[in-house]
Amino acid sequence: MPPPPESYLLSLFKSLAGMPVAVVRGERSPFLRKEHVARMARHKPDLTTAVVPDVGHAPILVEAEALDLVDRWLVRIGYRP
Repeated sequence: MPPPPESYLLSLFKSLAGMPVAVVRGERSPFLRKEHVARMARHKPDLTTAVVPDVGHAPILVEAEALDLVDRWLVRIGYRP
């Protein structure tokens, strides 16, 4: 099955306007490249991002960079433990 057209994926991403979104990317991911995240950030300047070094697809969210991203995202959405 071929992947969906890029315009369809972009329209889905744009529908997240006004919602807090975070992206954690493994530095060596062959699927979510830094160019993809940069493009996402151009369409959503408030995107919270992190890169986990020396990790492929996908980080398992125990890495310091991923945990920091989760902390920042929770603060952004107003979560207070």
